[in-house]
Amino acid sequence: MSRQQGYWYLRRYRDVRTKCGGYRKWKCARTHWRQFGIKERRDKLAYRNLNLAESKAYVARFSDVTYNSTKKSITSYANQHYREWGLYENRNRLVVDFRLTIQQSKCLLNQNVALVQRYRRSWTRARNYFYRHGYKRNMTYECRNTPTELNLSKGPVFVAHHFKSFRCEGYATFARISTSPTSIYKNKRPTAESFKQVSNFNFRNKRTSQKRRYKCHGSTFRKDIGPNFRKQCFCEARPRKAPIVCAKEGQWCRSCKGTIFYGIRKINGTISTLSTMLEKNYRWKENNKGTRQRCTNKNMGGDPNRGYQKHCFCDDVKQVDIAKIKADEAFNRNRERIRREKKRLRALAIQRRRRLRAEAARKKRLERRRALLAK
Repeated sequence: MSRQQGYWYLRRYRDVRTKCGGYRKWKCARTHWRQFGIKERRDKLAYRNLNLAESKAYVARFSDVTYNSTKKSITSYANQHYREWGLYENRNRLVVDFRLTIQQSKCLLNQNVALVQRYRRSWTRARNYFYRHGYKRNMTYECRNTPTELNLSKGPVFVAHHFKSFRCEGYATFARISTSPTSIYKNKRPTAESFKQVSNFNFRNKRTSQKRRYKCHGSTFRKDIGPNFRKQCFCEARPRKAPIVCAKEGQWCRSCKGTIFYGIRKINGTISTLSTMLEKNYRWKENNKGTRQRCTNKNMGGDPNRGYQKHCFCDDVKQVDIAKIKADEAFNRNRERIRREKKRLRALAIQRRRRLRAEAARKKRLERRRALLAK
């Protein structure tokens, strides 16, 4: 029994935990399993038991799991099948009927400000939150398309069958070709299913480059995810690094080592990107030390869009050229100074003309008065 199995053994059996005196006494748990657990056929595997909702979803999801027993509950039946087969095949035991890739988890984190506030840069914790609560709230996990990358929202796309070579710039995924238990090499090759369908079984990811070719084989991904089953490979494009929304107005922008831009949140009812926000009025602040900054008018140097909701972008990948912004601001300040100077000179010229007119009118009045006195 390993240390991890000992911890799960203590967590699963209360009597062992009481006897050993806590959750961390894994050596005591190992001794108990050797003396009593083997005879009592206790479970030592490191996994969490399925609850009722997970058991119902597990039975309904897989066609080879048939529950028609009246002597055993559906929870115990699903736990037994998962212990005997699901752990080995890494089957999906969640209530949600699909699993996210690494890139989809990162896009989920970057597109939801609440997750950025809670988990910062941890996409694994954001993915776990989606599995527990996010799917009920219809959180977006699909990557947004860009003008240069139009296929990001599709997710993993089929690129090669088993033993074939392929190229991929991003993340390559090695998965089964079908969820059917008859999709083995002795039978005819079935129709390739999408990644969302086959993700309920085991799959492997690998970061790849377009510069070389890869073989769709278990040796490339360091594991055969399904012996005797037909497999396929997917390719998921990796979006270029871009600034992310770190906080809404009034919140704290944390872990941003770069430049923070503060501007309007929605333009014509849609959430603005950094490029569209910079076309409007905005404020910015350099934060090279990575300290947390308050996304407020007072901290960011004023209200750029009075009467509108605002948010903060964290540009820690230096997409925006700060030197150019500083030069533009210096040019604008100089232009504003010239405009004010011209306005001041124009006002002085107007005052001088008015003064000269008033002086000429005064002289005319004096001449009329002298003419009247002379008569």
